[in-house]
Amino acid sequence: MISAIKARAKKMGVAVFEVNPAYTSQIGKMKYMKRFGISIHEAASFVIARRAMGFKEKLPPVLGTLLPEKIVGTHHWAQWGYISKMLKGKCTCAYYRSELFNVNKFRSTNELFLPGALTDWEAKSLLTLKSGKPFS
Repeated sequence: MISAIKARAKKMGVAVFEVNPAYTSQIGKMKYMKRFGISIHEAASFVIARRAMGFKEKLPPVLGTLLPEKIVGTHHWAQWGYISKMLKGKCTCAYYRSELFNVNKFRSTNELFLPGALTDWEAKSLLTLKSGKPFS
């Protein structure tokens, strides 16, 4: 598939850049989906394009407050990995009603999503972000 893409791009005179697709869906979902009103797939492709242009995708300040001390100074992909695991299981549509960029309003992990954006189970599991204790 890759060789076919490269051959077709060369034939058409289009440049092809290979990038690591790690965390592109999670980054796109959390940073760009709501902001631009696009699907998760479009948001992931936006992250891939930005990565090909040399941009780095750091955590939004609100999500940075959720990191434990041992991860704060690590590479941004390690930080995205931690946050992705913590927010795993939240329905994608909830991110359209999130408050990830409203730093002034954010005071706790309960306020990441607007009321009604999460199911009861998702809301309870979100409480485990800071405590680290498993929810049952």
